[in-house]
Amino acid sequence: MHKFLFPALVIIFFTAFTEARAQAAADSLIFLEEADRPPVFPGCDPSAEAKDLQQCFDFQLAMLLSKSINYPSDAREKEEQGTVYLEITIDSTGVVTDIRNTDPGKVHPSLEKEALRVVKKLPRMGPAVHNGKEIAVKYAIPITFNLK
Repeated sequence: MHKFLFPALVIIFFTAFTEARAQAAADSLIFLEEADRPPVFPGCDPSAEAKDLQQCFDFQLAMLLSKSINYPSDAREKEEQGTVYLEITIDSTGVVTDIRNTDPGKVHPSLEKEALRVVKKLPRMGPAVHNGKEIAVKYAIPITFNLK
Protein backbone atom coordinates (compact mmCIF):
# COMPACT_ATOMS: atom_id res chain seq x y z
CA MET A 1 0.00 0.00 0.00
CA HIS A 2 2.77 2.46 0.93
CA LYS A 3 4.50 1.66 -2.37
CA PHE A 4 1.61 3.21 -4.26
CA LEU A 5 0.66 5.97 -1.81
CA PHE A 6 3.92 7.93 -1.97
CA PRO A 7 4.13 8.07 -5.81
CA ALA A 8 0.46 9.04 -5.95
CA LEU A 9 1.02 11.89 -3.48
CA VAL A 10 4.05 13.08 -5.47
CA ILE A 11 2.01 13.12 -8.68
CA ILE A 12 -0.85 15.00 -6.98
CA PHE A 13 1.61 17.52 -5.49
CA PHE A 14 3.30 18.24 -8.82
CA THR A 15 -0.04 18.49 -10.63
CA ALA A 16 -1.32 21.01 -8.06
CA PHE A 17 1.99 22.90 -8.18
CA THR A 18 1.85 23.13 -11.98
CA GLU A 19 -1.75 24.35 -11.89
CA ALA A 20 -0.86 26.95 -9.24
CA ARG A 21 2.04 28.24 -11.35
CA ALA A 22 -0.19 28.47 -14.42
CA GLN A 23 -2.80 30.42 -12.42
CA ALA A 24 -0.12 32.74 -11.01
CA ALA A 25 1.15 33.42 -14.53
CA ALA A 26 -2.40 34.16 -15.68
CA ASP A 27 -2.88 36.56 -12.74
CA SER A 28 0.49 38.28 -13.19
CA LEU A 29 0.53 42.00 -13.74
CA ILE A 30 1.25 43.58 -17.06
CA PHE A 31 1.82 47.22 -17.84
CA LEU A 32 -1.26 49.16 -18.86
CA GLU A 33 0.08 49.75 -22.37
CA GLU A 34 0.24 45.97 -22.97
CA ALA A 35 -3.45 45.36 -22.22
CA ASP A 36 -5.89 44.84 -25.08
CA ARG A 37 -8.11 47.51 -23.50
CA PRO A 38 -6.89 49.96 -20.85
CA PRO A 39 -8.88 50.78 -17.72
CA VAL A 40 -11.87 53.02 -18.40
CA PHE A 41 -11.40 56.26 -16.46
CA PRO A 42 -14.64 57.95 -15.32
CA GLY A 43 -15.75 60.29 -18.10
CA CYS A 44 -14.37 58.07 -20.88
CA ASP A 45 -16.62 56.16 -23.29
CA PRO A 46 -16.32 52.43 -22.47
CA SER A 47 -17.35 51.52 -26.03
CA ALA A 48 -14.46 53.48 -27.58
CA GLU A 49 -11.51 51.84 -29.32
CA ALA A 50 -8.52 50.92 -27.13
CA LYS A 51 -6.36 53.72 -28.58
CA ASP A 52 -9.04 56.30 -27.82
CA LEU A 53 -9.58 54.88 -24.34
CA GLN A 54 -5.84 55.17 -23.66
CA GLN A 55 -5.84 58.82 -24.78
CA CYS A 56 -8.92 59.53 -22.67
CA PHE A 57 -7.35 57.77 -19.67
CA ASP A 58 -4.17 59.84 -19.98
CA PHE A 59 -6.12 63.09 -20.45
CA GLN A 60 -8.54 62.49 -17.55
CA LEU A 61 -5.67 61.49 -15.26
CA ALA A 62 -3.66 64.60 -16.19
CA MET A 63 -6.70 66.84 -15.62
CA LEU A 64 -7.43 65.29 -12.24
CA LEU A 65 -3.82 65.60 -11.12
CA SER A 66 -3.53 69.22 -12.28
CA LYS A 67 -6.74 70.17 -10.42
CA SER A 68 -5.91 68.26 -7.25
CA ILE A 69 -2.23 68.92 -6.59
CA ASN A 70 -1.40 71.67 -4.14
CA TYR A 71 2.22 72.76 -4.12
CA PRO A 72 3.37 72.30 -0.50
CA SER A 73 4.16 75.67 1.08
CA ASP A 74 7.38 74.47 2.74
CA ALA A 75 8.69 73.17 -0.59
CA ARG A 76 7.61 76.38 -2.33
CA GLU A 77 9.42 78.53 0.25
CA LYS A 78 12.61 76.54 -0.29
CA GLU A 79 12.05 76.63 -4.07
CA GLU A 80 12.09 72.82 -4.16
CA GLN A 81 11.17 71.28 -7.50
CA GLY A 82 11.37 67.85 -9.07
CA THR A 83 9.50 64.83 -10.32
CA VAL A 84 7.99 62.10 -8.17
CA TYR A 85 7.85 58.77 -10.02
CA LEU A 86 4.97 56.63 -8.82
CA GLU A 87 3.89 53.19 -9.93
CA ILE A 88 0.35 52.07 -9.26
CA THR A 89 -1.63 48.91 -9.74
CA ILE A 90 -5.18 49.12 -11.01
CA ASP A 91 -6.67 45.80 -9.93
CA SER A 92 -9.11 43.63 -11.86
CA THR A 93 -12.04 45.48 -10.28
CA GLY A 94 -10.72 48.91 -11.29
CA VAL A 95 -9.48 49.96 -7.85
CA VAL A 96 -6.09 51.67 -7.51
CA THR A 97 -3.83 49.71 -5.16
CA ASP A 98 -0.14 49.28 -4.42
CA ILE A 99 0.95 52.87 -4.87
CA ARG A 100 4.71 53.15 -4.56
CA ASN A 101 7.39 55.72 -5.18
CA THR A 102 9.92 54.13 -7.53
CA ASP A 103 12.62 56.67 -6.67
CA PRO A 104 12.13 57.66 -3.00
CA GLY A 105 14.20 60.45 -1.52
CA LYS A 106 14.88 62.09 -4.88
CA VAL A 107 12.75 65.18 -4.16
CA HIS A 108 11.65 67.12 -1.09
CA PRO A 109 9.55 64.91 1.25
CA SER A 110 6.58 67.29 1.02
CA LEU A 111 6.47 66.85 -2.76
CA GLU A 112 6.47 63.06 -2.37
CA LYS A 113 3.74 63.26 0.26
CA GLU A 114 1.54 65.47 -1.93
CA ALA A 115 1.96 63.22 -4.97
CA LEU A 116 0.98 60.18 -2.91
CA ARG A 117 -1.99 62.01 -1.38
CA VAL A 118 -3.44 62.89 -4.77
CA VAL A 119 -2.88 59.48 -6.37
CA LYS A 120 -4.52 57.75 -3.39
CA LYS A 121 -7.70 59.62 -4.31
CA LEU A 122 -7.92 58.29 -7.87
CA PRO A 123 -11.44 57.05 -8.58
CA ARG A 124 -12.52 53.51 -9.25
CA MET A 125 -12.57 52.83 -12.97
CA GLY A 126 -13.54 50.10 -15.38
CA PRO A 127 -10.87 47.38 -15.31
CA ALA A 128 -8.37 46.71 -18.06
CA VAL A 129 -9.01 43.73 -20.33
CA HIS A 130 -6.48 41.34 -21.83
CA ASN A 131 -7.29 38.18 -23.77
CA GLY A 132 -10.96 38.70 -22.91
CA LYS A 133 -10.32 38.74 -19.16
CA GLU A 134 -10.50 41.64 -16.69
CA ILE A 135 -6.98 42.01 -15.33
CA ALA A 136 -4.81 44.05 -13.01
CA VAL A 137 -2.31 46.40 -14.65
CA LYS A 138 0.67 48.48 -13.56
CA TYR A 139 0.95 52.11 -14.58
CA ALA A 140 3.79 54.60 -14.10
CA ILE A 141 2.88 58.17 -13.19
CA PRO A 142 5.52 60.91 -13.18
CA ILE A 143 4.28 63.94 -11.23
CA THR A 144 6.37 67.04 -11.84
CA PHE A 145 6.47 69.93 -9.40
CA ASN A 146 7.73 73.06 -11.12
CA LEU A 147 7.63 76.63 -9.82
CA LYS A 148 7.96 78.27 -13.24
